Amino acid sequence: LSGPCKKKLKLLIAGTIVAPASPDEWAGRDPMKWLYIYGVDGLSVSGGGTIDGVGQEWWARSCKRKKTQPCNTRPPPRALHFEECRGVSVQGVTLQNGPQFHLSFTRCVDVKASFLRLVAPADSPNTDGIHLNDSSRVQITDNLISTGDDCVSMVGNCSDVRVRDISCGPGHGIRYYSCATPLYYSLNPAAARI
Repeated sequence: LSGPCKKKLKLLIAGTIVAPASPDEWAGRDPMKWLYIYGVDGLSVSGGGTIDGVGQEWWARSCKRKKTQPCNTRPPPRALHFEECRGVSVQGVTLQNGPQFHLSFTRCVDVKASFLRLVAPADSPNTDGIHLNDSSRVQITDNLISTGDDCVSMVGNCSDVRVRDISCGPGHGIRYYSCATPLYYSLNPAAARI
């Protein structure tokens, strides 16, 4: 989905969206653009449905699991990725078994991610729950994140990020690298369970 689009666009996921099971099915395509939303402002994603990334074969081929596998091969797809979007809300859906990040935002502003269920096995490599890159004014609240890597990860020039009321584990918690200030996150027992 590529913008610009009509403002206040709503995407309702009521059933299950399932990715191709085998990495070989991605031959000749860019796997980074499976559920890829670019330049869409005012988008709301909800509906109570599920996005299943079917990451099992990707994980089996990962260099993190298979030490003889080179790490410079084709990267696995992100389950749901937003790039250069403003005013995005994702709430009330399940993202499971992502081959890589479950939900990611790159160069996005005014993001709300709430009441989500992000799940993958504890040994699934690089399956961050929510990944931010160069994004600002982000609210991550009231989520269950149980993945094999970071519950929330942030890279680049992230700012004004608020993480509150999440259940996080068995992942690596909340990680941030080179983020600008201010960054707000709550690690007290009333706000986050890690």
